[in-house]
Amino acid sequence: MYRVPFAFSFVVATLASAALQVDRMQCEHRIDPLDVDTATPRLTWTFQADPKTPHGQRQTAYQIQAASQQNMAKADLWDSGKVLSAETVLIPYAGKPLRSDMDCFWRVRVWDEKGEESPWSPMAQWSMGFLDAKEWTAQWIGLPVEDGESPAPASYLRKEFALAAKPIRARLFITAAGLCEPLVNGKTVTDDVFVPGWTEYGKRMYYRSYDVLGQLKAGPNALGVALGDGWYGLKHGGRGRTRILAQLHVELADGTKLRIVTDGSWLGTR
Repeated sequence: MYRVPFAFSFVVATLASAALQVDRMQCEHRIDPLDVDTATPRLTWTFQADPKTPHGQRQTAYQIQAASQQNMAKADLWDSGKVLSAETVLIPYAGKPLRSDMDCFWRVRVWDEKGEESPWSPMAQWSMGFLDAKEWTAQWIGLPVEDGESPAPASYLRKEFALAAKPIRARLFITAAGLCEPLVNGKTVTDDVFVPGWTEYGKRMYYRSYDVLGQLKAGPNALGVALGDGWYGLKHGGRGRTRILAQLHVELADGTKLRIVTDGSWLGTR
């Protein structure tokens, strides 16, 4: 008569000790974003309990670590320490100052209501965009439109360049007055469509960032862009106004850093 209650209480005690598991980590509402342009990014996560655990398990504290290296040998950007809080949404970064076009790697662990510590989460990442508009060193470029061409046909712009070695990091930043499709060595860099997206052109221009490391090689390379009117052409009549602004930042293993930017050296055709 007494075996069942004893076994039941043992199982409950064992299940209740299961630690929380952190998942769905986001920075500024996105998973591993490449173009965060705020000096104080906000971090969010969720957690899961073992489905067999009794109800009521909750977070009571967290610890965030952020580093400039993916191996997290040292949390050289930020270590929050143990923070007594149930908050999991939009926690502001409070570490060392961030700079444009840098990679940041972060992880979280949490504690539940019984003081049980979770494992560290899988590593997540965010990368910085531009914190200052002055860091755009590229020039707006585009092809003129012949009289009577409305809407204008698509234009194709291209820049060839050489790399002494295969890069270890490559990030493309691009925007357009119009819609564009960026290509590296003849292949599109994204499945995104309508890049860079609709905006109120008189107030702001959005840009996109892409990791193009896998498409570059040692030796000759080419960065190309197909450019069309899009909404910009409809708004402004397509009278020679469509253009692009792009910067490709490349880093080699020896520390060499290169910038391929839109300027007067690009070639173009329709």
